[in-house]
Amino acid sequence: KECRPDEFKCGDGRCISTSLRCNRQYDCRDGTDEYGCETVTCQPDEFRCSSGQCIKSHLRCDRKYDCADGTDELTCEPATCASNEFRCGDGQCISLNLKCNRQYDCRDGSDELTCDQPTCERDEFRCSDGQCIKSTLRCNRQRDCRDGSDELSCGEAKNVL
Repeated sequence: KECRPDEFKCGDGRCISTSLRCNRQYDCRDGTDEYGCETVTCQPDEFRCSSGQCIKSHLRCDRKYDCADGTDELTCEPATCASNEFRCGDGQCISLNLKCNRQYDCRDGSDELTCDQPTCERDEFRCSDGQCIKSTLRCNRQRDCRDGSDELSCGEAKNVL
């Protein structure tokens, strides 16, 4: 069996994604995806991730995770966001108008943490965490609130968590 160009062929013939090679986890049953990884050398214009993966050096500390293990964003100087941006708890910068818009735009959710509780519309239900959802979604046997509070106190017959 031939593997695609973006795949690594294990010793047993099985194909796995090349991103799994040298990630310090055995993804091939025979472990061949981790053989010889210490000898992998990155080019002078590349950064070596802890997993052994090489990425272009200009991608390091660009506030985006390019290494599968995220090591390209560790030990970076704290980013300063522009005046029209909000700095998330993990250093990510997002547009200021995304803060407190009732959607998580920061990877760590910090853009919605220190917001005043929004006023829910009359046809909306307020979840325990402050999120507003359409009232018709309450007790519909599906979790529509992030915290699942829309399915609490619905009666035993309806409550499916």
